[in-house]
Amino acid sequence: PHADFVALVALQVASCYYSRLPLNTRMTAIPLHTLFSKAEAAAVKVSPNAKYLAWMARTNGGALNLFCASLPLRPPSNVNSGIPGGRQLTACQSRDICFYFTFTRDDSRILYLRETEHGSELYHLYAIDIEQTQAPLSGGGIDLLAAHPKVTCCVGFVGGLQLWLPRSDPNIAIISTGRGSLLWDLSELNLASGSLRTVAANPASTWLGIARLLAALLLHIILVVVCRVLEMITLGLATP
Repeated sequence: PHADFVALVALQVASCYYSRLPLNTRMTAIPLHTLFSKAEAAAVKVSPNAKYLAWMARTNGGALNLFCASLPLRPPSNVNSGIPGGRQLTACQSRDICFYFTFTRDDSRILYLRETEHGSELYHLYAIDIEQTQAPLSGGGIDLLAAHPKVTCCVGFVGGLQLWLPRSDPNIAIISTGRGSLLWDLSELNLASGSLRTVAANPASTWLGIARLLAALLLHIILVVVCRVLEMITLGLATP
């Protein structure tokens, strides 16, 4: 609870520091640039064991990067000093580091999702060791799916984010994996070694499963056509 309160205070400090508008300025209209511009800071999160505070903030290159600070925070010297003890973890320049990040259960790593290449729609899971990262990583964290370049994970066309971190083992992540199709599998990813193991394969991802799916679709089409024909015959007989 104390850490949560400190996190809220830190969020307020960050808002004061990164906001483009003075807090006491009364405006009759919001400038379009301010309304439609990207956030200066976003996604403040507290680690599961309240050891760290993490957030994304815009750096000199214009991209959002990951920052982290140890909890509890030191009191800020003034409202313009930012989050006390904050340190930059990544230094990507071309585009935002990620759209989603989270902590592992043991507070040792930050995991984030990022496209392998901009516009590829292939999302990989990356990891940053918080204690060992003392300088911003220009290339980002470690690609945990580097051995599987054609695999995408966690972000499907439906169902939202598909990433689960079991309480029993902080080195394991359960993720959905696919190769660009709608038929995804459930896999276990070892965060230490990067090994990937299929836990449950989608029945429709095999040739037999695809054949069954096509047969079911064909049967559905036949039933729809038959019902439509019977409806037309019935209406024809009922019409004098």
